[in-house]
Amino acid sequence: MTHEQYLAYESRLKQVMDEESRRVSMEQMKQEIEQMQQEIEQMKQENEQIEQKNERMQRENEQTEQKNELMKQENERKEKELEQQKKQIAHQMEQASKEAEQKAKESVASQLLQKGMSTEEVATLTDLPLDRIHHIKREIE
Repeated sequence: MTHEQYLAYESRLKQVMDEESRRVSMEQMKQEIEQMQQEIEQMKQENEQIEQKNERMQRENEQTEQKNELMKQENERKEKELEQQKKQIAHQMEQASKEAEQKAKESVASQLLQKGMSTEEVATLTDLPLDRIHHIKREIE
């Protein structure tokens, strides 16, 4: 083999090796790209699952907020109802107290009249109107 043939052989060998190296590099790059594409696809799926969970949680939050609002309205209604009942009870107690006081005065007036005290004196002592004292006196007799 001549020197020129040897140089041509070396040049061709270098060319073939360079082509093989590029082919291997391209193959590796192709595999890396495919792997990256798979990872991207997996990330897309994971992202979609996360978005679905997020949407579900938002719906659940909205439902919880609606329930909370309904409970708040119900509590407000019950508080108003209790306040009204409280006022009614206070009014009834006041009425009962007035009635008890009136009956006590009438009982005292009756006892005083039975002991012979005058109607005017009984009216003054019990703070009852004179006509009521006369009525009580008629009931006794």
